[in-house]
Amino acid sequence: MKIKNLLILIGPPGSGKGTQGKLLSPILEFNYLSLGQTLRQYAKQKTPEAKEIKKLINAGHIIPDATIKRIFFEAIKTLPKAKGLILDGFPRDIDQVNILDEAIGKYKVHRLKAIFIDVPKVKVLQRLQKREDTESRADDNPEVIETRFQEYDEKTYPLVKYFEKQHRLIRIHGDQTIENVHAEIVRKLAHGEIRI
Repeated sequence: MKIKNLLILIGPPGSGKGTQGKLLSPILEFNYLSLGQTLRQYAKQKTPEAKEIKKLINAGHIIPDATIKRIFFEAIKTLPKAKGLILDGFPRDIDQVNILDEAIGKYKVHRLKAIFIDVPKVKVLQRLQKREDTESRADDNPEVIETRFQEYDEKTYPLVKYFEKQHRLIRIHGDQTIENVHAEIVRKLAHGEIRI
């Protein structure tokens, strides 16, 4: 299996990565893989590992790399053939770049871009409050949101600088309507290596 094009979505909790990934997937004819969603599905199983994963997710903590690696590669095997892959929620920190690099080699990735959906914390908190009122995800309560933000600031945000140094980062103004964020991503991708 080859993954010619790889798009990585980065952003704080509630920045709309999942929404944008699902909008881009049919346009680009790329598979969309949300590792968070995959882990939440996995956590529903009755195994001791699944229960531990559920506990970590509900507390807003990042899952251990060894577990992430195994579940990530298992998930990729289930994907149908496509022109590329959109990754949402992976890598989550600099340490997981090693797993990403392994996947890049294994699946012969030619082009990689990281889309950073930049939204101020205050705006994201408002969005998550609305989501908590409607969707009621276990990791959307106020205490857990704060933990998730702390994990994001300390562990995920450094990926922005990492991909920027590699000239692979596309910065998107995320404090807009869903439609305008989508339009900006499409416009910037059209000027880059990954063509719409």
